[in-house]
Amino acid sequence: MKKQTRRLKNQMRTTFLQVWRPFVCVRTTFEFVFARFFVVGATFAALWLRVCRNKSLSLPILMRNENLSPTYRIEHLSTGYGGKALSRDISATLHSGELTCLIGVNGAGKSTLLRTMAGLQPALGGSIELMGEPISHYDVRELARLVSVVLTDEVPEQNLTAYELVAMGRMPYTNYWGTLRQRDRRMVDHSLSLVGMKNFAARRIHSLSDGERQKLMIAKALAQDTLAILLDEPVAFLDFPSKVGVLKLLRRVAREQQKAVLLSIHDIELALQVADCLWALDSHECVEGKPREMAQAGRLDFLFRSKDIVFDRETLQYKLKAE
Repeated sequence: MKKQTRRLKNQMRTTFLQVWRPFVCVRTTFEFVFARFFVVGATFAALWLRVCRNKSLSLPILMRNENLSPTYRIEHLSTGYGGKALSRDISATLHSGELTCLIGVNGAGKSTLLRTMAGLQPALGGSIELMGEPISHYDVRELARLVSVVLTDEVPEQNLTAYELVAMGRMPYTNYWGTLRQRDRRMVDHSLSLVGMKNFAARRIHSLSDGERQKLMIAKALAQDTLAILLDEPVAFLDFPSKVGVLKLLRRVAREQQKAVLLSIHDIELALQVADCLWALDSHECVEGKPREMAQAGRLDFLFRSKDIVFDRETLQYKLKAE
């Protein structure tokens, strides 16, 4: 009886294995293939995120490909206030990987153009496209993740610390309570270090100089981690070495992180030396191009319409005329 019972158990076990072995093999094969695809996919995803967020890799500095869509495309744009146009028929493109300087005489509408491009005020005519879409198609949160802005306005809250001010750049990514995650804190620390203000993190805004506050506003824009950065006279309050340092920093950020950086500036000689591209604005048009090419072609002569100065197209410098 025991032998028969044992024989029956062996037969049942054999039959079970014969029936289920193909399914076990299929499952094992599926798990192996899935695991391979998962590992490969996860590796590529991790590398892509590191490139996009500039964790430890950076995209190479590439020559502009004219076939690629620009970050900003402006066509026949008119800007102004209360229906009164300051500038008309502006057409230009802003590309990633480049530092573009916006120059022009006082009252040409440089600040108004930047505010209009940022979506802070409506255009009076023409069109603005951001990443191939009309800027009006983006809601406030989407726009804040694509474009960061540094204006000449006063910091509204003087009792903030430097760290708290820069951390405001992470607001588009935080929850309702503004809770900073580990990644947010890393971005804030990194941005403070980039502008040389990490040792000022605990200082109150009211105790800082105008130049130091301006550096913090730039750090806030960097912490926002957007595709485009628009800055209105970011070096206006800085001494000359600091001006050069900030402009070189912005150019490096544009090239290494493939951001489109546009800033207005009155120091034309400095702009001609550091800019990858120039937008020269007057009330009737905006001409764009490479700095040296524009200067040598005489396309910047309208900026020097004065009996007291002369512009040297070869040295890219302007000098006082002899008495």
